[in-house]
Amino acid sequence: MACGLLRSVGRTVESGRYGQTDRDALEDSEDNAAKPEKSASKSGMKKILLIVIGTLAVIGVSVGGTLLVGNMFGKHDDAPGKVAKKKAADSDADAANADASPDAAKDEQGGDGAGADGDQAADADTNADGTPRVAAYLDFDQPFVVNFQDDEGALRYLQITVSVMATDPKAIEAVKHHMPLIRNNLIMLFSGQSRATIISRDGKEKIRTDALAEVQKILKEQTGNPGIKSLYFTSFVMQ
Repeated sequence: MACGLLRSVGRTVESGRYGQTDRDALEDSEDNAAKPEKSASKSGMKKILLIVIGTLAVIGVSVGGTLLVGNMFGKHDDAPGKVAKKKAADSDADAANADASPDAAKDEQGGDGAGADGDQAADADTNADGTPRVAAYLDFDQPFVVNFQDDEGALRYLQITVSVMATDPKAIEAVKHHMPLIRNNLIMLFSGQSRATIISRDGKEKIRTDALAEVQKILKEQTGNPGIKSLYFTSFVMQ
């Protein structure tokens, strides 16, 4: 009986030893199985990070390229618009200058005509610095002597001495240069007057006005500038 009890105890001890050995082997196998899982988990995280970084890089490059191309095309698109705006501005400026040219020409020439006292004469009354110009006079060397018939048919004669006034010395020189033509036209004017016109004050004033207009007309045709501002009779004799 004692032998049987010893054998039973021995089996129990061996069974416990072998059981402990099996448990240790099981734990070792579980640890070895957990290690690949951890490695696989770490490898998977690295792959995910690489994919995320690569995706962000691609997006950044795409956005940068889009902005660069957009700026390039935007500059090219703006260029024609700027050129068109510049051309339009130049055209408006040219049109404004063209509209102002006739008025400027009239101002330089003093208008289209003048009255007896040269209110519309070409030359200005002031210098470039704003100071008034000094009037210059020119006496015609010889008086005008013409014949005319009165209302009864009697032959009479008229003698008139003439002076002209201008504020531009060039106008005075132009009168001297064209004196033969001026004297010819004034003689025709004076000889065509009637006695009734010559003896009245209003008639004399009309003759003076017509004489000024005739001189200005000649200068305008010959020089492009009426020049003379007024014409005066310094003597007026009828017989």
